[in-house]
Amino acid sequence: NWSNMANTAAPSFPVLTRVGGGLGIYYNKYTTWSDFPLLTYTNYLDFYNNTNNESSPFAGPGFPALQRINGNLNYNNNEYMTSVPDFDALTRCNTIYMQDNHQLTAFPQFPALTYCAGVYSPNCYEMTSVGTFLPSILWVDGDVNFVNCILDEASVDAILVKLASLDGTNGTTSYDYKSIVLYNGTNAIPSATGLAAKTTLEGRGCNVYVNS
Repeated sequence: NWSNMANTAAPSFPVLTRVGGGLGIYYNKYTTWSDFPLLTYTNYLDFYNNTNNESSPFAGPGFPALQRINGNLNYNNNEYMTSVPDFDALTRCNTIYMQDNHQLTAFPQFPALTYCAGVYSPNCYEMTSVGTFLPSILWVDGDVNFVNCILDEASVDAILVKLASLDGTNGTTSYDYKSIVLYNGTNAIPSATGLAAKTTLEGRGCNVYVNS
């Protein structure tokens, strides 16, 4: 772990492949971040309460080779973090927390992820897009929350359609009896496609909250 650095470049770990405990990066100010290009495993990943200023927005560090996080992925409450690099190789983690990043404009992509225990990304006031939402996911074992964001219609639909597609066929675990929270803020109203997926999810015992 490292914390409470200011006005400096973070250390780099160009050959680090595994962290048996966890990786924590928090309470740093005006720091330049380096990627972890070869890291494939960590027990948890915490990146929170890191700040910059309006004139110097920043991106979080990248983990392009990371395949598994045994615990949670926490990217929370980072002021003036406008983007997070995609997690291209990640296949499994516990809950994805991406909350209270007030300047984050898009949810990062997880093209290889097959399992997570939920997605919690409220209060990202500038977040307009989730891109292609969890395209390889087979099992989401928890709630999905994007309250108080500004997601566009395509993103709201993408979340609902993806979760509705988890129906117990083709290797998926049916997404039942969970909560999907997509209201408040200025999240878009779902289209007819999104509303049809909402109806499907409600039929499987889910509570689905959207703007109307």
